Amino acid sequence: MLTVLAPQGAVDVLVSPSSPVATGARATSAALTPDGRTLFVVTQVAAQIDAFPLDGNGLPGTAVSSATATSPIDMAIAPGGRVAVVASQSPPLLTSYSIASNGALTQIDIAALPSPPGRVAIDPVGRTVVATAISAGQIVTFPLEIDGQLGASVATVSASGVPRALTFTPDGRFFMTALENQDRLAVYALGVDHTLTLVPPATVDGSATGDRPLGVAVHPGGRFALAAVSAGAGSVGTSGSGSIDVLAIDPTSGALTRSSSLVIGLGPSDILFEPGGRAAYALNRVGRDLSVLRFDVATGGLSSAGAVTLGNRPARLVVRDVNH
Repeated sequence: MLTVLAPQGAVDVLVSPSSPVATGARATSAALTPDGRTLFVVTQVAAQIDAFPLDGNGLPGTAVSSATATSPIDMAIAPGGRVAVVASQSPPLLTSYSIASNGALTQIDIAALPSPPGRVAIDPVGRTVVATAISAGQIVTFPLEIDGQLGASVATVSASGVPRALTFTPDGRFFMTALENQDRLAVYALGVDHTLTLVPPATVDGSATGDRPLGVAVHPGGRFALAAVSAGAGSVGTSGSGSIDVLAIDPTSGALTRSSSLVIGLGPSDILFEPGGRAAYALNRVGRDLSVLRFDVATGGLSSAGAVTLGNRPARLVVRDVNH
């Protein structure tokens, strides 16, 4: 199911969710076009990608079946909004698509991965695709051409500890991933040649988080990152009460320094900033709710602004810019 929440007062409260919209079986990911007009939902069991047109209020219309794919798990859209890349688990591969104005997807290219992926991301410039190969404990990069062609893989680096979420700094110089079984974030510098260089922590435990980080978000200003920490034993979706860790980002080296932590709901698995950077939203998969957080842009301070109840096992978050 797809649930839409409308912000009211920007940061302080949320109105009740809209009526849920049916999707295919086991929706695992969602991606929004840069213009905010189309929301794609990836459904793994249904083996399809649906495109929902969004109206001026961000409410979804009737879905268009954009494409079929074998065991799709995640999707990323290039900054120009004309190319998307989908990660599939069986067989493990990346598929690039062109995006039509009505949301229809047309396959462009395919690239093999070393093992089933978990996440895929495209850098803010739109030149590099990064994917996690979870079972192999690897991160792989591919060049992305303007026409959507995928080049041969350039970098394959070890990221033992189950690499989960992927996100870039706004300038695209660094990206980070949450290493679930190592209780820390790993930061990599992205070269113009698509290579990756691991960034050492600013202090011995500077990139450390609480127990089992599953999600990470970078503030639009690029100075801070937030990690969604499940803080309990067990696999994804079975952990206990969680927290959000705040980490400062060194603007020169990209190194992280953990500064504070805020206890929130049960089993947070995904987190995003709203485009203005004054609020963040954490998806609590076990608690089946959404934590609303105030963020102090100057100090990196984080505080709770309440929670909103959601439906059964929410999977991913997408935030739409209200100016669209």
